[in-house]
Amino acid sequence: MRVGTFVGAIAIALFGVSIADGHPGGLDKSGCHNDRKNGGYHCHRSQTTSKPAPTRQPTKKQQADAKEMFRIVNNCPSTKKNKGPCPGWVADFVRPLRCGGEATVSNVRWYTTADSKARFTASCEDVAKAQ
Repeated sequence: MRVGTFVGAIAIALFGVSIADGHPGGLDKSGCHNDRKNGGYHCHRSQTTSKPAPTRQPTKKQQADAKEMFRIVNNCPSTKKNKGPCPGWVADFVRPLRCGGEATVSNVRWYTTADSKARFTASCEDVAKAQ
């Protein structure tokens, strides 16, 4: 009797799982597959909408470093110097960081103070059009 119970338990453990599962494997990364028996395509796992990984914003130091390196190579338009204040001008990102721009020297240029303020309040689409 003990052997029969043991064999029965093993049989249920082995075959019970596959009966409850419905079919073995064959699911794509979304947990779905083509149903060969009934036709169509269906899923076994809940559908989750994958969100893109959040982009990491550059640190304030990275932003400042990019602008400082730009200033070393590109003198201020009003003073013709690469250090100190630059009246009426701002070294700013061509493609703003909030619009996906990078904190790199190649993404920095001189803008008048008024243009820089206007770009700060403009939408990303408007900034892209103005480039």
